[in-house]
Amino acid sequence: MKRLFFIAFLAGFVFIFPVTSSMAQAAPATQVQSQSTQGHQATPDDSVSESPFGENQTNRDKPELPAAAPMLPADPNTPAGTTTVNPTDGLTYVWIPAGKFIMGCSPGDTNCDPNEKPREVTLDHSFWMGQTLVTQGAYKRVTGENPSFNKHGDQFPVDKVDYIDAYGYCVAVGMRLPKEAEWEYAARANTTGARYSDDLDSIAWYKDNSFGHSHPVAQKKPNAFNLYDMLGNMWEWTTERSGRDAGGVFLRGGSWMARESTIRVSNRGFDSAEGERRFTSFRCVSGSYTDTQYSSDEAMNPTLEEKK
Repeated sequence: MKRLFFIAFLAGFVFIFPVTSSMAQAAPATQVQSQSTQGHQATPDDSVSESPFGENQTNRDKPELPAAAPMLPADPNTPAGTTTVNPTDGLTYVWIPAGKFIMGCSPGDTNCDPNEKPREVTLDHSFWMGQTLVTQGAYKRVTGENPSFNKHGDQFPVDKVDYIDAYGYCVAVGMRLPKEAEWEYAARANTTGARYSDDLDSIAWYKDNSFGHSHPVAQKKPNAFNLYDMLGNMWEWTTERSGRDAGGVFLRGGSWMARESTIRVSNRGFDSAEGERRFTSFRCVSGSYTDTQYSSDEAMNPTLEEKK
C-alpha cells in the first residue's frame, strides 16, 4: 500500500505522520481557543465563544499528495505587494519583503493575554504568501476533494482541514505553512496597532457582521501588503506548537464567529493538530517544510497550563 510520509520539523525534532488511503479515526480534537477567553473552554451551548458544534473526526480518506518543486524566490529588491500565480493551485501569492517589527501586544491594546508579550523580531528573509485563504476550488484542484462544511462555492475558503492536511497541501504546491512571526509580520504590514485598519467592518468578517457563516475570499479590504482576510473569516494554521509538552498548534486571525475583542493581529488561538473545524482554514508561504523549527522562546510559546 502506498504511503505518504508527511514530515514536519517541530519542537526541535522530527515528527513523522504516516498518511495512508484509509487512516484510522483520530480521537476527537480539542476546541480552537482564543487567548482572549483566558483559558475558558467553550461548549456547543456557549453563545460567546467559538464552538466545534460537537464535531468529531471522520473516516474520510486522506489524499496522497506528492511534493511539488519549491516556488522560486523573487529578486530581493522586488517591491512589497508584487503578485504571482502558483501554477499548481492557481492561487495568487504576494511578495512579503524582509524586515523588522514588534511582535506581540500592540500599544494601547487592553485585550492582550500574557503570552502576547511584545518583542522585536527580525525576519532576514523575504517570502511569497497566499494573497487569500486557500479556496475550496484550489483545494479540489490539488487534492481532488472538498472536506468543507460550508460548501457554498469555489471562492469560499476551504474549511474542516486539520493541520496535517493543511501542511500536506502546502508541500504539494511547493510551499509550507507560515511561522507565527511570518504571519503576524505579514498581517501587520508595517502597522503597529491591534488591527491594520481602524474600521474593522471594512477588513474582517466576524461575529457581528458575518451572519453566522464564512464568506468568499477577498470581499473585504486588503492590508498594505495586499493580503485579504488576515483578520476574520477563518482561523489560520501556523507551524508553532502551543508548548513543549502540549499537542496544540497555534492559529491566527480569528474567524467569522469570533468576538470583536479577538480580532487582533497579536491574538493566538490553538487547537490539536487533528482539529477539523468549520471556522479553520490556512494559507501557504514559500519555503520548504524543513524550514519549520520550534521556537524555544517561552514568552511566545507558553505551555497550556500557563493559559489557565
